[in-house]
Order: sequence, then C-alpha cells, then structure tokens
Amino acid sequence: MNRKKLKKIGEIMYQVRFIDLYTKHFVDSEIDDIPRTGDMLKLTGRGKHYVVRGVARDIDEEEGKTDKIVIYLENSNQTYWMNSLASDKK
Repeated sequence: MNRKKLKKIGEIMYQVRFIDLYTKHFVDSEIDDIPRTGDMLKLTGRGKHYVVRGVARDIDEEEGKTDKIVIYLENSNQTYWMNSLASDKK
C-alpha cells in the first residue's frame, strides 16, 4: 500500500477514520502504523476493544484521491456475544 506521509517532526503519521460497523459512529485520528484485518485495537477515550474488519482508502469524488485511510471496526464484546449465541445453538 502506498502510504502518504504527513508533515510531523521526524514521525510518519497517517490520517485515518475509524468507523464502528454496528453504530456507524466514526472518529478521525492520526496513527503511526496501519493495522491489519483481524488486529485488536483499543481506542483511548472509548475504553472499548475493537477488531479491525477492513482497511480502505477514502476516495474523494471530486479530486479522485485522498490522504485519509478508513478502518472499519467491530466491537470485540459484540463479536464475543454473537459467537456465544451461535455456539449455544449447536
């Protein structure tokens, strides 16, 4: 993936938008490393653990390009709860 560098003092930072797949809430942030699908993240301020379900580049319709990366998240507690329901049906 071609990762665009932001102007920081000696650091590589990426503009990202975290989107919760269930609530559709989003948070714009800057991070120093792009997570992979399946990685576990804890967002400070929210105090919840999330599983990364997808990573994509946000495309601006007018310009056709952007620096922002979109990371789709799933609350790990919801995943555990749904998996436990599925295992109870067996």
